[in-house]
Amino acid sequence: MRTALYHLHLPKLAEAGYTEWDKDTHTIRRGPNFDEIVPLLRLMADHEDELPAGWP
Repeated sequence: MRTALYHLHLPKLAEAGYTEWDKDTHTIRRGPNFDEIVPLLRLMADHEDELPAGWP
């Protein structure tokens, strides 16, 4: 999971502007486009019990 996070997911999130990721300091911050995905994150949090087993 860690390998996929560092080599796949974090670069894609940063490229889309959802996060700002500093590889050197291992810090992640909200990016300029983060507000675009807030409704999705809220929906997932509100319906966490309905997500498939093992959902990240």
